[in-house]
Amino acid sequence: MSLTAAAQLLKTSLVLLAFISAHSELPQSTKDNAMNVARGAISQATQVLATAGNSPVATFVANPAPSPTPIPTPNPTPAIIATANASAATTPQSNTFSAPSPAQAVDVFLIAGQSNAVGITEDPSRASLPSIPANTTYQYYGGSSGTDSFCNATWTTGLTMISGTNPITPGHCGNAWSQFAITYNQLTHRPIVFVPAAVAGSALIASIQSYVGAPDNWQQGGGNLFGNATTYTSQAMLKLQSSNFQPTFRGILWIQGESDALAISGGKVTRDQYEIALRATIQNFRNEFHDQNMPFYIFQIGTNTAYYPHDADSYGQIRRADNDVEDPSNHIYVVSREALTFPERGMLHDTVHYNQLGYNEIGKVGAQNVVAVQNGGLPDHPADSVASIVTNPGHTVIYGGFVNRSNSCDSSTYALSYGDNSADDIVVPAGMCGPYFFHTTHTYAAAGSYTFRLDTTSVASHHAGNPYTVVSQGTYNVQ
Repeated sequence: MSLTAAAQLLKTSLVLLAFISAHSELPQSTKDNAMNVARGAISQATQVLATAGNSPVATFVANPAPSPTPIPTPNPTPAIIATANASAATTPQSNTFSAPSPAQAVDVFLIAGQSNAVGITEDPSRASLPSIPANTTYQYYGGSSGTDSFCNATWTTGLTMISGTNPITPGHCGNAWSQFAITYNQLTHRPIVFVPAAVAGSALIASIQSYVGAPDNWQQGGGNLFGNATTYTSQAMLKLQSSNFQPTFRGILWIQGESDALAISGGKVTRDQYEIALRATIQNFRNEFHDQNMPFYIFQIGTNTAYYPHDADSYGQIRRADNDVEDPSNHIYVVSREALTFPERGMLHDTVHYNQLGYNEIGKVGAQNVVAVQNGGLPDHPADSVASIVTNPGHTVIYGGFVNRSNSCDSSTYALSYGDNSADDIVVPAGMCGPYFFHTTHTYAAAGSYTFRLDTTSVASHHAGNPYTVVSQGTYNVQ
């Protein structure tokens, strides 16, 4: 297939996805068939474009120098092009490090998304943040310098070294990236450079920005965030080279979807539209960076405990879109699913944002999975599981979890027993071919301690006395 044909196929596929998402009157079978055709075409087209990505282009990304533990990457060194507006920031620098001699190889990651990608001001003392060793972590910040009196923190435009409990993203005392950097450096023995571009409250889809009160959005041409992120990344690469580093851009770390989930629950957009926008955004980044193999790492969002049960489904729709977009053959990976169970594990700061325990967990797991991918493997996720998410008044408990961790494409049924002689089937539809998120609501007649259990069989089969395997269980105390 020629490059022209591949580009046209990709464009046509996105048009098809947009059409079926805009016509809710179409039969579900028709929409499902169209989605499968479009996804297959997108995969075929991007593989052709990825092959083309090996052709020489003007680049300022240096080849990485040998490191104590070299990591073979499945994709070529990304080629980020310096654009006209990508000159290094002219705001005075506050360099707390000396340029390395000889030149030092560093791995660069762009941080994109909304508030959980930024972090929160949970602990003014920053005592709960893990301490970063010196000379292992750097940040290139493209925004304006400033201070946060609540955090007693100062951040500077340009390239700075991050050490101790200094915040990685400006103006916030807590984040996931301190632990990510520590774990990544322990596994690779290579320094890491973050380019933070996430904005709290930002939406992915431009059309919902005013509805959810978002300050901006990530669609190319729909807002400022996409352009800012690509410009900051280009500035970072230039600055690193001029400071005697040898940078390799390793991909995008993405935590986003809470704002768009609110729009889904309000009927303003659909899960399919979010998936279409996310696929397009990934492709736009790859086009902008001139690398069709650029890794895109998704940290799935948790849930909103303030708006059960309605918004529970909308957050689940975002996660399902993430699962559908994930495609290791196309270098798109979900590297963290842990936030789903944060509510019952005491890892929320409020109804949406994580506390530092939660940030540390997704940072560590995310870094482990990113390195696994760099080593030619796949992200490692827990086995089939179920957990109680939240209790509502009236003894109502919402359970959720993941099944089909084996990535089977066949239909399967699990039994979720609630511990009070009642149970429901959890049905995985045919063609899922990946982890399937579920949630269900159950009301107990009385307070007490109940053992819930997830079995590899249907309820009817279980009652018939057929053999089954318990894959996950736990105890919940209903007050």
